[in-house]
Amino acid sequence: MGSPTGSSRGRVHWFSDLLLAFCLFAAEAVAVAYVVFAEGMSSWADSYQGRVSSPDGDSLWICGWVIAALATVAAIALARARAPFAAATQALVVVATLLLMSVAAAEEHSDDRSAPVSVPAPAPASADS
Repeated sequence: MGSPTGSSRGRVHWFSDLLLAFCLFAAEAVAVAYVVFAEGMSSWADSYQGRVSSPDGDSLWICGWVIAALATVAAIALARARAPFAAATQALVVVATLLLMSVAAAEEHSDDRSAPVSVPAPAPASADS
């Protein structure tokens, strides 16, 4: 006999849902922490070798896009599996990741615009006027 609604799938137990949400969030936090640590260590090592490393942060951008993509897929899968807490947590991870990346992009853009621009000196006034 099926359920009264006709669906044979039930909802995930609330404790399992919360545990899954915590574990996924912790795994994503560890991945981001590792990439930030590796990027910082690379810049630190370059400074001791006399190289000036430009902090372009390509690996941080890649990590952000990968985390956002995986969290989107996980949120959809968890919503279909009826795990609302885990799905909501993954949706918040997607929103937070994209928000942080947009703030970083805006900051990077404002740094490019704040570069000094040479302005030509005004021409001296002529004695004829």
